[in-house]
Amino acid sequence: MRWWTTSVALGLAACNGGDDDTQGTDEPIESYACTQIAVGDILDVSAVREEARSLTVGRTPYRVNLLTGVPGFVAFETDGATDLTLLLSDADVAAAWWDGGDRVAFEPGEPNPGCDADIAEVQQITTSGGPAWLELGPALQGSVWLMLGE
Repeated sequence: MRWWTTSVALGLAACNGGDDDTQGTDEPIESYACTQIAVGDILDVSAVREEARSLTVGRTPYRVNLLTGVPGFVAFETDGATDLTLLLSDADVAAAWWDGGDRVAFEPGEPNPGCDADIAEVQQITTSGGPAWLELGPALQGSVWLMLGE
């Protein structure tokens, strides 16, 4: 009986397994994000863009700790020209993004229609590939939930 229980448990884990970046890839990121708002890896922004910690582009949610009174940065990278969707729990926290050395200011975004009370802003980014950064803040709150993916 013990071998059966272990086999079933391993089988269920294999069917349900996978890392967060591949879960829910059949549904749009906007819908998937609504189910992830309560979780997130902790990431601190950096006051210096070139020293920013990296986040993974995909379907990994983050809770990003912001700086008080000044903007902070988190880094990301794409292999080539990529259209990305940035989802944020709070509006007006993302000031801009940097495509290499070029700063691109965000226009006011729209809330996520599937969960507008939880995800207050959705932005679209088209990268040219290579290193890039999100500029977050300054903001009144101490942290923001975000997801950046295709």
